[in-house]
Amino acid sequence: MSPSGNRVAVLFADGRVRTWETATGERITRESSPMAAQAIAWLSDGQLATVHPGGALKIWAAINPGKVVNEWKPGGDITALAALPGGAKVLLGRTDNKLVVLNVGDGKVEKEIDHGAPITGLRVRVDGKQVATLGGPTARLWDTDKWASTAQLHGNPLATETVARAEQTLAFVKAEVGYHKASVGSKEKDLKKDNDAAKKATDALAKHEKTLADKTKEKTNAEADLKKLAEETAALPKKIEMATKAKAEADATLKAAKALAAKAKDSLAKASEAKTQAAAAKVKLSSELMELGSAAQNAAQLAAEARAVSGKAKDDKTMATQAEAVAALAKRKAAEFEAVLDRHAPTKQQLAKAATELQTATQSLAAAEAVVRRNQSLVSLKLDLPCALGLDDLRRGFQDTARLEKLFETWGFRAMLNNLRQARQGALFE
Repeated sequence: MSPSGNRVAVLFADGRVRTWETATGERITRESSPMAAQAIAWLSDGQLATVHPGGALKIWAAINPGKVVNEWKPGGDITALAALPGGAKVLLGRTDNKLVVLNVGDGKVEKEIDHGAPITGLRVRVDGKQVATLGGPTARLWDTDKWASTAQLHGNPLATETVARAEQTLAFVKAEVGYHKASVGSKEKDLKKDNDAAKKATDALAKHEKTLADKTKEKTNAEADLKKLAEETAALPKKIEMATKAKAEADATLKAAKALAAKAKDSLAKASEAKTQAAAAKVKLSSELMELGSAAQNAAQLAAEARAVSGKAKDDKTMATQAEAVAALAKRKAAEFEAVLDRHAPTKQQLAKAATELQTATQSLAAAEAVVRRNQSLVSLKLDLPCALGLDDLRRGFQDTARLEKLFETWGFRAMLNNLRQARQGALFE
């Protein structure tokens, strides 16, 4: 540091000196200083002195280091350099144990003092009244007025200082080792915690990835179901229209079937009445036939007896007359019997016709009632087809579809049978 503290000079390992302004930190100059410098000292804020091999001392300006103002060669192997206040004199410490006081102005040696050991360091008090020389195991204090030794310290301060520093370093190292051991233990615990946390995070990530895959699959399925539902919803108006049309057709068929059943019931009632009347007539005619038959038989028997009597009593006119009357009576009863028989034939035919009509009406009524039942079933079925929510299951249920095909084919619903088969083909395709 310069005497005013405004500048600083640094001796680098390459033997060059570089200077800076302490206030701004800027280099004073970038010119090269004298080379191979071994020691440095400020004489003033503008001049420096440097020691060089061969015992040379060079004086140069800080702003013009390339120009040496003065160069003196007091000789010896100079190991230490210091300047007295004012910069007029410098102190040189040499390996030959000498402290040399040199006048910078003329280069003359004003004083040589024996330190007693090779000098390795010099220290000057601020006011210049005392100088300390360091070398070997001794440090000596000198009074600059008479250059007399005023104090002396023995020992190896460098070794002591080295030991103290080594002890400090050892204590620091031990402390650092303890600290780092504790830190390593703490870090190992933290590392274990981090590893456990990393494993948990990995497991959680795998679980979340699986959940994500499942949710993605569910989303895909839901989208497919939604698309299918949208398609079915879009097809609902057409299906509703078809169902409404089919229901109207079934209602019309049911109405016609009911009318046919009513007509069949009416025919059945009339046929039943005709059969009842014909049966009553048959009973009456049968009774008459039985009476007439008995009378005719009696008349025939009388006629036979009369003929026999008349044959025996040909000469008896009275008996002949009676025989003829009986024969006439028998003939009349036979004619009445024949007439009743003639009346009985149409009645018998009417009765047979009434029985036939009754059977026909009964069959027609049964057929009409069957038509009514199947049309009622069809109407109920149409309420479920094809727009209801159960349509899809019914359309895809092949047993139900086969049953419907059989029913439609039996009932003769050709158009509905074709529609059902097309729907079944569509279900098979899906």
